[in-house]
Amino acid sequence: MALASRPPVLVMAVGNMLREDDGFGLAVLEELEGQSLPGGVELFDAGTSAVDLMEIFDRRELLVVLDAVRGGQKPGTLYRFSPEEVESGVLPMNSLHQVGLLETLRLGELVDCRPRQTVIIGCQPEKTGLAIGLSDPVRAAVPKAARLVLEELGCSEQ
Repeated sequence: MALASRPPVLVMAVGNMLREDDGFGLAVLEELEGQSLPGGVELFDAGTSAVDLMEIFDRRELLVVLDAVRGGQKPGTLYRFSPEEVESGVLPMNSLHQVGLLETLRLGELVDCRPRQTVIIGCQPEKTGLAIGLSDPVRAAVPKAARLVLEELGCSEQ
C-alpha cells in the first residue's frame, strides 16, 4: 500500500495466540473489528516479529500497539504507556516483545520512518505457556482494552 493511500492510524497487535495470554493483542483486535471505528484506522496482526514492521508503520500519525506486558501487577491489569517512558526507565515494563518493538521504533527514527506518536496498551498476563486461550482475568480485560483503544482514537463512549 502506498504511503499516501494508507490510513494514518494503525492499531497493531503483537503476540502469539498459541501462547495463552500472549494472544491478548489479537483478542483486542477481534473485539475492535465488531466496533464502529472512525475512518482512517487500520487494524493489523503483527504476530511476534516487530523487526519486519518498519514499512507497515512508516509515517503513521498514530500507532497503537496491543501486547502482553509484564508490569508486576495482578493478571488482567491494563497498562498504557509510550516507548519513551519505557526507554527512560520511568516504567518497569517488560513486554514479551518489547526489545524487538523498541529497537524497531528506534531504527525507524534513524531512517525517518517512525510513527509520529506511539501508544502501547498492554495487559499483565497470567499464563504464557504453550496452549490456546486466554486466562479468565486477561479475557475479562479485552473489552476494557478495546475501550482504551477507542479513547485513543478519539471515539466517544460506545
